[in-house]
Amino acid sequence: MGASVGSLASIGKARKALAAASKLEDVLSIRDQAEALRVYMRAAAEGLEASNAAAEIKLRAERKAGAMLAAMDDAKGRNQHTAEGGNIMLPPSLDDLGIDKMQSSRWQKEASVPEEDFEEYLHQCLEHRKE
Repeated sequence: MGASVGSLASIGKARKALAAASKLEDVLSIRDQAEALRVYMRAAAEGLEASNAAAEIKLRAERKAGAMLAAMDDAKGRNQHTAEGGNIMLPPSLDDLGIDKMQSSRWQKEASVPEEDFEEYLHQCLEHRKE
């Protein structure tokens, strides 16, 4: 039972951290941690509910990352600024962020799903005890 309580505390912290995250790198870190927690809970037989709570954080992080990536795509060219020494600084590339084009595309599609539909999907998974 101790691991379950600790896991639930981590999920609560992850939700708060994700809501507060304003940098893509932070959102990606939360996503990676949520996936690691999901895999751990599944392997430790913590139960579907605990595993799904971590998966929910992961999905929410992917949606947030997708929205941020879409905004970066929209701002390309306009989002340049001049650093000290007169060099033009561009936002980080997908490679710089460790994201491949397929992930970026998938996350941006996840982000484009209306909030109501996304919440209904999560509700249905919980209600029907689906992974």
